[in-house]
Amino acid sequence: MAYPIGRSGFYLAATMNRAKGQIRAELYIGNEQAKAFFGLLKAQKELIEKELGYPLEWEELPTRRDSRIAIYRDGIDPDNESDWPQQHQWLAKRLNDLHRVLSVRVAALNADKWNPEGSV
Repeated sequence: MAYPIGRSGFYLAATMNRAKGQIRAELYIGNEQAKAFFGLLKAQKELIEKELGYPLEWEELPTRRDSRIAIYRDGIDPDNESDWPQQHQWLAKRLNDLHRVLSVRVAALNADKWNPEGSV
């Protein structure tokens, strides 16, 4: 399920992967400037993760146009309906955290400020 975060090409999503026994909360960046926007956010990685209180997976997805910033919960059976309340609670908390910490940053992104060599 995808949720808007206030800027075109960006959305928060709750996903599941039955085969891997995994759920994920993520910020997905899906536009022509995804790599630049990802780089600008990654330059703030330490501060973002400090504000969240937990680490994220920073997935540039180099063979694709898009990028993602995510947190995973492994060892989950997405088909186990009795566990859905816990899974949904975990996802809701992470999505709200991501929105709180990233929405203002996403709104302020300017791809013209990105230097692919890593300096902003």
